Amino acid sequence: MRIAIGIATFVVVFILPSIALAPNAGGQTLAELRLPNLGCDVVVNETDESNRRLTISCRSKVVFNYSTEDHLVDLSRDSSGGTRVIARWEGTRLFHVTIFSIKTTNTGITVSTVIDRDGRVASDILTNPDVVLAFGDERLVGDVWTPTATDVYEWDGDAYKLYGRWKWGGGMSFKNRFCVLDAKSVPCPAAQITVK
Repeated sequence: MRIAIGIATFVVVFILPSIALAPNAGGQTLAELRLPNLGCDVVVNETDESNRRLTISCRSKVVFNYSTEDHLVDLSRDSSGGTRVIARWEGTRLFHVTIFSIKTTNTGITVSTVIDRDGRVASDILTNPDVVLAFGDERLVGDVWTPTATDVYEWDGDAYKLYGRWKWGGGMSFKNRFCVLDAKSVPCPAAQITVK
């Protein structure tokens, strides 16, 4: 599947409605997010000094738990009526993003982790097109970690599928990292490599 978009159409997820984080104190609720279209609530608690737990409850029943040692940065959803919850973390795994998909069926509600990525450079989560840019092969340039590769994961309605992998060329920089989404139309100093 080809992603046909113009560079100017990108919308980054951090502009979507997200919740304010509560002070980070022991045993405290750090964040809450309501999903009224699904009848679900998402709560992130600090279980002790080094652990956080994200809990998804639907119709007053806990349906999913996720634990991490990382600190919550923010919690949001993919759109105002969306069915995905996006949690961004920092800490022991450096920058860390998890995306959870909530599906309702005749037999109940299922929650699955559809992205769980970490790295020295935070992933970009876009809504138009609906992709995640995950960066890798970082190198230290001065005092800044700079990626030299990008994996593009495209949402297909059920899961994120690896759409393509690009190796950065000498003229590539972080500021033009979105060019991999339209590399045939926009000058892009990155080469697509075969995905195995």
